[in-house]
Amino acid sequence: MNAGALRPWTGNDLVAWSLTTALGLGLVVVGWHGTSGAVEVRHQVPWLDVGVAGVVLLGAGNAGWILRGRRAVGARRARLLPLEPGAVAAAAPVAAASETAVVAPDPSGARLVSTAAMTRYHRPDCELVVAKAAVAATRDEHVAAGRRACGVCQP
Repeated sequence: MNAGALRPWTGNDLVAWSLTTALGLGLVVVGWHGTSGAVEVRHQVPWLDVGVAGVVLLGAGNAGWILRGRRAVGARRARLLPLEPGAVAAAAPVAAASETAVVAPDPSGARLVSTAAMTRYHRPDCELVVAKAAVAATRDEHVAAGRRACGVCQP
């Protein structure tokens, strides 16, 4: 998995957000400047409208930014937490942490993996350990090391 896949926004999203923010702030400043130079209310109202348009543009740009990010995070979550058990796609094989690691099969025949820094053990195809230097061990060895079962892959 590449690092770009972990980012919720693209470069185009950043450009769109930057433009709407700059234009919105520009309209607010222009509206403020125009209003500050007008003495009568009837001359201030058009400038106030410009400022309100700037605030609306700022809100729309930020709402679009947040919604795009939420959509990307939701898609990532759907890949990590499928609705049906066992619907996780086969992932890349887990890299071995060292050649001296002893891999003992679980009594059920399943190999469970973890790293030294993890507090949970996983199935080898779990998205939370893919591309990490994980070592396979039995369920009993993981429990003896103080680890608990992963809530995502539910080994």
